[in-house]
Amino acid sequence: PGCLVWDEALPGPRGEELFDQLAERKIRLPVILVSDKARASVIVRAMRAGALNYLEKSTPRAALWEAVLEAMETDAENRTRRRRVRKVRRRLSGLTPGERQVRERGLGGGSNREIAEALDVSTRTVEVRRAKLMNKMRAGSLAELVRFALAAENGF
Repeated sequence: PGCLVWDEALPGPRGEELFDQLAERKIRLPVILVSDKARASVIVRAMRAGALNYLEKSTPRAALWEAVLEAMETDAENRTRRRRVRKVRRRLSGLTPGERQVRERGLGGGSNREIAEALDVSTRTVEVRRAKLMNKMRAGSLAELVRFALAAENGF
């Protein structure tokens, strides 16, 4: 886990340009911007561009340290979330077409019988596919399967 503390007074990219370069390089660290003077317009632009925090240079060291610790905690949480999303997406890629159909229909609230009718297969086939789906996804319940679906689709 880490963070980037960026002094806007130093040579280099500023504001939105900094965040564009970070995104282009796929650097996903939380950013703390530091400046001589905190102007509302600059703060708003920095936060909209993706800064986690904006501090004046006159900010006490303890406050800067607190901001760094918060940023590092945020980064650790983000890394954990991204790892979890990658795992879920890998598991999804291992599903058969039939298991995907059962997943989609099951997430829509369909019963085994309704899914079987819609797919023109037996209820037993749906039960087997659902069991394999739950096993491959390592989901203990439909609620957990829904959480996995949200994670894979939305990245959280």
